[in-house]
Amino acid sequence: MVETRKWKDAHGVSFEQDENGITLVGATRALVPESYEIPKGVTKIGKEAFQSCKRIKNVVIPDSVTEIGEHAFNRCKNLTDLVIPDSVTTIRDGAFSWCEGLIELKIPESVTEIKVHVFYFCTNLTSVSIPNSVTKIGKEAFYFCKNLASVAIPDSVTEIEEGAFCECKKLKSVTLSHSLTEIGKRVFSFCVELSSVTIPNSIKKIGPGSFGFCQNLTTVTIPDSVTEIDGAFYDSGITNVVIPNSVTKIGRATFLRCKNLKSITIPDSVTNLDGIQLFMNCENLTSVVLPNSLTEIGNRMFACCKNLTSITIPDSVTKIDTEAFAGCEALASVDIPNSVTEIGECAFLCCSNLTSVTMADSVVEIKNYAFDYCKKLSKLTLSNSIAKIGEGAFWNCEKLASVIIPTSVEEIGDYAFKNCEDLKSVILSKSTNVGMFAFNDDVAISWFDEKVFSSMSINELEKEIETLNQQICDLCKEQEYERASQLREKRIKLEKVLEAKRQE
Repeated sequence: MVETRKWKDAHGVSFEQDENGITLVGATRALVPESYEIPKGVTKIGKEAFQSCKRIKNVVIPDSVTEIGEHAFNRCKNLTDLVIPDSVTTIRDGAFSWCEGLIELKIPESVTEIKVHVFYFCTNLTSVSIPNSVTKIGKEAFYFCKNLASVAIPDSVTEIEEGAFCECKKLKSVTLSHSLTEIGKRVFSFCVELSSVTIPNSIKKIGPGSFGFCQNLTTVTIPDSVTEIDGAFYDSGITNVVIPNSVTKIGRATFLRCKNLKSITIPDSVTNLDGIQLFMNCENLTSVVLPNSLTEIGNRMFACCKNLTSITIPDSVTKIDTEAFAGCEALASVDIPNSVTEIGECAFLCCSNLTSVTMADSVVEIKNYAFDYCKKLSKLTLSNSIAKIGEGAFWNCEKLASVIIPTSVEEIGDYAFKNCEDLKSVILSKSTNVGMFAFNDDVAISWFDEKVFSSMSINELEKEIETLNQQICDLCKEQEYERASQLREKRIKLEKVLEAKRQE
């Protein structure tokens, strides 16, 4: 066994020698000169060897060195001149992190991996050459290299880890490896000058935030190889994107706050769609085609899409979730298909130009504040299967002059139709539980009791129907069509009771 030998040179740089070779262990910050030549024979630059040596500007590394240790040159802020010899095979984590003076660097072909944080916060690095030997780029390897203008990732690279080029604010050009199968989490996030990118046809997954906050990214070409897009483009400048039929999964918030996105078609191949905040705050979105496999309009899926004028909800959808269309100020009408059973809380809150809502009979519950502040809503057709109208469901729907409450309704919540200024009358079943301040004080409520109707004779029912017919006729002459519609609802129920009695 070789005895470990230790010594220092005239510049206060310490060394150790053992059976593995000579390691440069560390430097005395106050003594290290601006230019330092590492002695020939040194095989390794140790962990934190030159860390925070702020005076040093130039380092000559001999071709005997095979490894540069973890944080070896960390925070050498004035280091500008550095050549890594071909003998180096390993550059450890954070080796050149915070070397703010580095402008360009060539990585030798002997290196196979650019490890975690190697060039982290090298803020003046403008050019880096990645050789064909590299197979992996580690987490945040080039994080906040804010002056890096272009990067070519060779086809040898098979993996790029999270945030590798995040915050490279002047990065305009990227060439991706054709050996990659995934663009990982936040890889190009906050690359605000990146304007276009071509994704190679080897890619299967575009990960969360991979192009997030790329505000100048307007065009992305997605190849047919991609099967999953997971939160990839939030807060980007994307104006148009074509999703190929190969895609089967789209994750939440994928297009969140894409304020320049105008239209998008999601193909039927997408069977796994997490709608949570998917298009939230896409202020210029006017046209969306949703897949027939969609089962839920997710939480805030289209919230604050201020220019969305219409939406076709597929027949596969069973639930419209919380705030799904809240703040869609341009939305004028909604037809809810015969698959939806639930309309969530605040689902259409503050849709200020919504005038017409038609619900199929599948809907059984409208949750709290679902249509609150839909001030122009004037035409409302409720489901004949609805059991509960939640608290404040139609609060502040000022233009709603008429509503037919089906006999299926068991509960109307507090403030459900409060401040519906144009609503003056309503017919309710005596079995319906009506909450506090559900209607304005001036609303005339007519009650009918189906049990009473059932106890009436055929002759009494016929007379009641005849009276209703006359009242409906008189209201139509006075152009009171909405009130006439309400009486027609009552007449229909009486006719059903009469028909049942005649068949007894």
